[in-house]
Amino acid sequence: MIARRVTADGKHVLAWDDGTLTWALGYAIRGSAYPRTPEARERARQTARLVLEDVCLFDADEVPALIKAARWAAERGTGRAGMWERLRGPKRGTVAGLVPRWTVRQTDRDGRPTLRVWTLPRLAYPGLVVWHERGLYQVMREAPRGSGTLFDTGFRARTLRELGELLPQLRVTQGADDGGLRHDNR
Repeated sequence: MIARRVTADGKHVLAWDDGTLTWALGYAIRGSAYPRTPEARERARQTARLVLEDVCLFDADEVPALIKAARWAAERGTGRAGMWERLRGPKRGTVAGLVPRWTVRQTDRDGRPTLRVWTLPRLAYPGLVVWHERGLYQVMREAPRGSGTLFDTGFRARTLRELGELLPQLRVTQGADDGGLRHDNR
């Protein structure tokens, strides 16, 4: 063993001289390389270095995805920046870089959602909620103190792609007469 690091949830990740990555008891981590040639060993060592730099930011269940991204970056020689781009990369189902977490409020008789709500991250969009009903996405403002009452802001989109283009343009300002929501046209 040449290095030991700890994940965010306290699991130990060990790097060996050939670039193999294991858990504390020697069990291989899914996605870790088993190099046989000198070139493969060097690529595995590069992968291990990339993983060890950032493994403390991830939980144990996320380490295989980190290894996969690090192997991809090591094969292409893009380094740490390439690994992070691969991790963040364009993912299906994202809207303006956010992954929607829908709460289903109503379903049809077959169990398919007919009304769902997505509370946007409070640091980027405080008090804003996306209401999706009948194919229309509406940005709503939640009443103070979590009463559950929503007020229409007037921002609408027909598709998730349109919503993804709309969200970065929204800017929240304190004390505005429209309830704190203005369209940012810079």
